[in-house]
Amino acid sequence: LPRPPWRVKAITVVLGDEVLGIGGVCFPKSGLPLAFVEQSKDAKRYPVVFHKAGLAAMAMIRELGLSRVAAMTDADNETAVRWLRRLGFVAAEAKHQTIPGKVIYLWERKGDVS
Repeated sequence: LPRPPWRVKAITVVLGDEVLGIGGVCFPKSGLPLAFVEQSKDAKRYPVVFHKAGLAAMAMIRELGLSRVAAMTDADNETAVRWLRRLGFVAAEAKHQTIPGKVIYLWERKGDVS
């Protein structure tokens, strides 16, 4: 079998037998690792659980030894923007904001010179 185009390390949020969300980091064949989260409609009822899952994902990113990770959200999603900032992501330089309607954020390990 050919190697899949992406590898993923993820955390799943489960309530009973229902998956409320999944998130983590994916590794494309080229380019930066990408942080991601996909949530069900019911996920908004559990903000503390998802914040803790986000913190766990960030700990996983650090444990993996990653020095830089990208994330993207809809430009008008203020909740996601606040959450990314709270997790340590900062808006990418304007030259990297090339997807209409989306905002790209970067996280960098403090102390890295890359």
